[in-house]
Amino acid sequence: MCKLLFLLFVLMILYLIQNKCEKEGFFSLLYKPKACNDDPEWFVENKDGKHYCGHIGKSVSCYDRDVVGREGWEQCLKSCGNCVDTKVSKAPMGVLAGFSGDPYEDFGVVLHMSEDRQWVGKTASEGGGGDDIRGYVMGEEQGEDISNLTDRMDSVEDIFDMITGNVKTCSSDAGKGCGGDKKGFKGCDDGACLSCPNAKSKSKDNSRTYIKQTSDGSIQFPGVEISCKKIPDDAKKGGSCKDYFLFDKIIDKDEDKPKDQDTDKDKRISLLDMCPMECGVQSCQIKTGSK
Repeated sequence: MCKLLFLLFVLMILYLIQNKCEKEGFFSLLYKPKACNDDPEWFVENKDGKHYCGHIGKSVSCYDRDVVGREGWEQCLKSCGNCVDTKVSKAPMGVLAGFSGDPYEDFGVVLHMSEDRQWVGKTASEGGGGDDIRGYVMGEEQGEDISNLTDRMDSVEDIFDMITGNVKTCSSDAGKGCGGDKKGFKGCDDGACLSCPNAKSKSKDNSRTYIKQTSDGSIQFPGVEISCKKIPDDAKKGGSCKDYFLFDKIIDKDEDKPKDQDTDKDKRISLLDMCPMECGVQSCQIKTGSK
């Protein structure tokens, strides 16, 4: 008899559990959900004041967090529709009371914004006006430092190009006459026709830095200072002037400027181009009188 009563008791309990699970789920037996209400003490504060759960979709979003990091989804259950028997709110979630991109998850919520902090460039003052503050953000000294670093980096790249062999070579026609009605001579840079310099030009006294290129294409360091009036003897022999390249022109760079826009000065890259008469270019020799 006791066994029969115990069996009936077990069957009754199973029936109640099954009926409960079909309506509310099995975990409803173990967990009682909290009431679907908004937390009256939850709010997000910014320059416009405090924003509560009642402002969801108007001036605050369910994704906003309060000062201790509690999200609107957790505390505004009714307004956000985050309950067991309700639907998720259709209120717009693009309205954030906090600043977009604030790293509050990593560093905490920024409650105050200093008036001294402005965007680089024009200040965001009221009315859209304001003075240009870029001069205060980066002074002249910082600008000079950056310019100096850029120049040094360019110099390092030039030296690297020389070591790796990325240098110019002289045209095989360099030193010959231009031909036709053109006066002058063919220069090292693609055999472009260059004009003969004035024999009385004072620039012949100026010394320039040249780098010598050996027969195997390698570069001979260090550079040497040469003027048209003082050309090394080995440069005059056998047309070797074209083996001396201007230090700032020896690197073979891909220029953006079209070739037809190069000037006569841009085409002069070697000692032969700079001092054709002293290097024995016949088309630049004075036919009559002294040289």
